[in-house]
Amino acid sequence: MSSRVLHLKGASNFRDLGGYPTSSGRETSWRSIFRSAKLSTLHDDDLQIISECNIRSVVDLRTIAEQTAHPSRWRKPPDTIYTSAKTNNDEVIDLFVRGIGSEGEAVDRMRAFYADLPFRYRDEFAALFSLLDRQDGATLIHCTAGKDRTGVACALVLSALGVHKSALVEDYALTETLLEMAELARTPAEHIGGANEHGVLESLPPAARRILWGSDPSFIGAAFESLERHFGSVDSYLEKALLVDKDMRARLQDRYTADIQRSH
Repeated sequence: MSSRVLHLKGASNFRDLGGYPTSSGRETSWRSIFRSAKLSTLHDDDLQIISECNIRSVVDLRTIAEQTAHPSRWRKPPDTIYTSAKTNNDEVIDLFVRGIGSEGEAVDRMRAFYADLPFRYRDEFAALFSLLDRQDGATLIHCTAGKDRTGVACALVLSALGVHKSALVEDYALTETLLEMAELARTPAEHIGGANEHGVLESLPPAARRILWGSDPSFIGAAFESLERHFGSVDSYLEKALLVDKDMRARLQDRYTADIQRSH
């Protein structure tokens, strides 16, 4: 895990999506696609580390309200920065967070939230694949916690590259390890598009908050099950909803996978 994770002082959950084996006998390329939480508190040392990653494009899945409240602290921004056009996530908060009274209800709400994410963020995910198809250099995908929107986006990217579902789940579940739970307990998380700004998380039972902060494998599973119900398969969703046809997928696999390396 140490080679995958970039240990930054001012940004959590920053890691490399390289090294996952694919169905073609290759592995996802290192230093090509990164994921992280928000970048508003980067330190000078962090900026130096990031500058060595050759990141040429950033996909910011946060709402406009989140971007305004917590602007990225990137002194020399990449060539291409894609940002979501969504203004805020008040509707999401009302639907999926308010009124949770128990741990079990929190699990059910999160599964419902994840089942909805591929549809709610369809335009953003389509733009991500379009950018990956044409971009030279590395790409960074992030949101606020780097967990929910980023988690689904990265799972879809890894799936398109031929990574087995078990490895997708492994990557998703790593988030819970990287997000510092003790710190989150002291300062409630900015979660699900800034829900904390509405005072919602503080009102929830502690056990329910831990569920919302976590990355239970069943959450990402709910997203994929939803796609299978509505489209028949994840591949069909990629092609029909995100316009990732066979030719694009072949280009992506050629660009973002490599022969398996014993060291990197």
